[in-house]
Amino acid sequence: MLLFKSKTDLDKPMMIWLSENKDKIRNGTAVYEGIPIDETTVFHQYSCVISFMFGTYVQRTDFLLPTPGNNFLKYKHWIYTVISFLFGWNGIPFGLYETPQAISSNLSGGRKRNAASLLQMIEMGLGCSWGFFH
Repeated sequence: MLLFKSKTDLDKPMMIWLSENKDKIRNGTAVYEGIPIDETTVFHQYSCVISFMFGTYVQRTDFLLPTPGNNFLKYKHWIYTVISFLFGWNGIPFGLYETPQAISSNLSGGRKRNAASLLQMIEMGLGCSWGFFH
């Protein structure tokens, strides 16, 4: 089992944008790719699982906002679901545990958070992505 430190959620582009625009988000004047953003705006995050024998790696996307530029996330979850379905099961025992969780989450729209909770996460400095390659 290997411990790894991946790029934290706070270093990802959407989290940086949220941090830079937190005052506008709170007063309801923020706009991202033509979409008005306030504290109730919902963001989605998808997971991808890849396993090799006794190793399993779980990677999460940045928090994504449904916009015209990404076709409102219409097919985004399928990419991560198919990769997880094809390559996630092989890791023993964690692949068998992580893969169904990722597939289920992705098919239900991913992990959802509103802008207020993401801003709170930013302000508290949370989002450290220590993880395990197990």
